[in-house]
Amino acid sequence: GVVRMDDFNDGNQTDLLGAGYGTMGDGSLTLTVTSSPAGGMLGRSGYALQVDYSEDATHWTGFWGGLNGTDLSNYDYLSFWIKGAVGGEKVKFGLKNGAAQEKQVYVSDYLTGGAVTTSWQKVVIPFTALSTLNSYTNMDSLQMIADEAGPNSGTIYVDEIVFGKNAAPSWVDNFHDGVNVGATGAGSGTFGGGAGTSLSATEDGGNGRQGGGDYAVKVAWGGVTPLD
Repeated sequence: GVVRMDDFNDGNQTDLLGAGYGTMGDGSLTLTVTSSPAGGMLGRSGYALQVDYSEDATHWTGFWGGLNGTDLSNYDYLSFWIKGAVGGEKVKFGLKNGAAQEKQVYVSDYLTGGAVTTSWQKVVIPFTALSTLNSYTNMDSLQMIADEAGPNSGTIYVDEIVFGKNAAPSWVDNFHDGVNVGATGAGSGTFGGGAGTSLSATEDGGNGRQGGGDYAVKVAWGGVTPLD
């Protein structure tokens, strides 16, 4: 079974748990429940949440959706559908509990293609990725934030927010952002070797499986001899 947070089909900003939505941060963000998102609805009819946001290196912005203390301790993942007005939008989603523990992760790390596009895509974020939350019995809110180090603005559409059980295996990294930080918030490094040996691992933008704009990890080594 699932806990349905919102499908927006009532056309308003009160979710199915009886709570509302609000903005946060010192950037710019507006929320609109729309029946005409750019490129079409998820499904043939209904509504979706339109999020218009703008922030920069000295400002951040986001929104919260109330969970009214819902007990999610028997659930395993957060899921929703997302698309962008132009594609490539950089946003994070996550959760906050009643003890004010919160964690947000890049949506792109949980998309097969590694990026928000102008088509609807399903996002599944396992709770194991939200490492700073140690309790899900009294949940405060769903959260979306935009806090990039440079100018970052765009429009995304969100629909069909649910919590479910038995999530698929967690992403470690799809390398699409070209940064040595995985979906769990940790990086990677090298180890071992002896005198005269070397190993390097770099984010390579020229050999990703989708061509230009994608990344893979390039591993190079030298000075290694067979073990006896």
